[in-house]
Amino acid sequence: YDRQMLGYAVARGLPAHALLTKADKLGRGQQAQALAAVRKELVSAWGESTVGVQTFSSESKQGVDEARAIVAGWLELA
Repeated sequence: YDRQMLGYAVARGLPAHALLTKADKLGRGQQAQALAAVRKELVSAWGESTVGVQTFSSESKQGVDEARAIVAGWLELA
């Protein structure tokens, strides 16, 4: 379903940014590996710089500022 929604956004020229949640459950090395793997898959599917991706944890607040900055940029608030 996630890939379907990303495909919908890309096809319509909408911005898209994937959050890899539960990052607090992984060590830094595992986070980097997961991020690299997903980034590679997204580039393969939709090209470079089409869909953003980041690690995120609502529990530890990791990535909250980055996600807010992305959305603020889309809304031209930054």
